[in-house]
Parts: sequence; C-alpha cells; structure tokens
Amino acid sequence: MAESLNSAAEHGRNTPDVTQAVSLGFHSEMDAIDSEAKGLREARKKLRLRIKQAGIQLRGFDRARHDAERSSAEREAEHREYLRQMAWMSKPVGFQPSMDLDEAVEDGLRAMNVHELHRIDNEGLEAGQSGRKRDSNPWSLSTEAFQRWDAAWLRGQASIADTLHGGSNGTTARRGPGRPRKNVDATEAGHA
Repeated sequence: MAESLNSAAEHGRNTPDVTQAVSLGFHSEMDAIDSEAKGLREARKKLRLRIKQAGIQLRGFDRARHDAERSSAEREAEHREYLRQMAWMSKPVGFQPSMDLDEAVEDGLRAMNVHELHRIDNEGLEAGQSGRKRDSNPWSLSTEAFQRWDAAWLRGQASIADTLHGGSNGTTARRGPGRPRKNVDATEAGHA
C-alpha cells in the first residue's frame, strides 16, 4: 500500500534536539569553513607561483616535501629502481653515455644500438613534422641521442617548409607531357 505524504514527512521530521536554528547554524559553519578553505587554496597557489618564480622546479620541490616524510630505506629503494628504469630506457640519470665509463657499466649504456637510434630518429622527425618546439627534445644535451633527435627534428621542419612552398624545395617543377620548355640560356647564347 502506498505511503501517504503526511506519513513520509513524519519519518523525515526533526528529532526534538534538531531544530531549524540548529540546522541553519550548521550551514553557517560550513559556509565559513568553505570560505576559509578557498582562501587557503588561493594562498597556496600564490606561494607556489613565488616558488616557481624563484627558480625552483615545482615537481622536485613537491617530491622533496613528500619524500621527507618517508623512511630512508624506502626512498633509497625507490631511487635505485628509478635509476635502473631510466637506464633501461637509455635515459640514464647522472651521467652521459658518451663519457668514458668504468667497466662496471653495461656496454648497452655506452653506445646505443641501431634500433634505439632509429626510434630516436623517428621521434625527432615526428616532432619536427608535427610542429613541436625544438626544445622539447627529451634527451640530455651533448649526447648522441640529443644530436640524433635534433637532426631529425630539423628534417621534419624542412618537410613542413617543403610542403608550404608547394613541394618545390628550390627545384623547378616538372612539366607534364607536351612541347618541351624553351631553353632561354641556349637562345641567348645564339644571339650573342
């Protein structure tokens, strides 16, 4: 049987301790807290902007604050794994693959293999063709990977320029079938 509106209202009725004034008081307190939270968020944004303007990289700053709360064993284990993963991706942290390294370092970190260089070349070419900025090169300056990516990026930019100039790239467009073009140099030489 359907419940009447009056009986539904009875179930939602305030207990004797909760009045309209108590409820409205809670709303006022919540509004005050929300306002304070908004002010704190704005103050935090302003502080982060000052940190950035001071020349501090925010992700590193945040990581240091987070890691300061962790145990040294946990931080060191995570850092070792991070270094290993970056080395496996041929982006070692803290040294350049072109430097003379001691014998303990794997040969794979000294010289990149053909497949890795080909992949880097393709990434640079795609970045250049898609119009990404030259400084988006993800490799460390003065490394073979950096130079390879940069050279490919330049080729990608050249292909954009070639497309914009109608594919001519400084050469004369080929003529279709029909009568050949008159050679101006030969004609002038005959009249001289």
